[in-house]
Amino acid sequence: MTAIYTSAGRPARSYWWVLLIEGLVAIGFGAMLFLQPAITLVILTTFLGAYWLVDGVFKVVGAFTGRGDRSWWLLLLSGLLGIAAGIIVFSQPLIATLLTQLFLVYLLAIQAIIGGILSMIWAIRVRKEIQGEGWILAGGLLAILLGVLLFSSPLISILTLAWIAAGFAVVGGIGMIIAAFRMR
Repeated sequence: MTAIYTSAGRPARSYWWVLLIEGLVAIGFGAMLFLQPAITLVILTTFLGAYWLVDGVFKVVGAFTGRGDRSWWLLLLSGLLGIAAGIIVFSQPLIATLLTQLFLVYLLAIQAIIGGILSMIWAIRVRKEIQGEGWILAGGLLAILLGVLLFSSPLISILTLAWIAAGFAVVGGIGMIIAAFRMR
């Protein structure tokens, strides 16, 4: 059996415990999303707000230290927007969470509808060159229906997507734990 080496020259399997911890954290995150989705989403949005705030401060500092660059003002504008977004998230975490999650649901809905339409157009255009274009048409129609469902009840969609993410986190965490013990 060949050993996989990291850049430091140590075998990757000596870091099996990192994968174990990552798996345990993923399972914990998934459990939180299953049991308390609203609180978990507020926590995630707060972390996002902290990131925007810190990133915004660094961009503003970078804009003032790099004023010789012709596009320094874009960096400044981006930084100020990040700071504003971070402040809004910290001052109104519940509203920020709802707006962030609604934005994501609407973005997913738009992507599903456009993707479904484009799949159906493509299937019709190449129907003489391929076999099974009916399946592509059906997939496109299902994507459009998914988009319509997401638009029709966005709050239920947020909860459903949180539970789907929770399921992926738990399954992925179990996979990481199994891989960690196999690496050991």
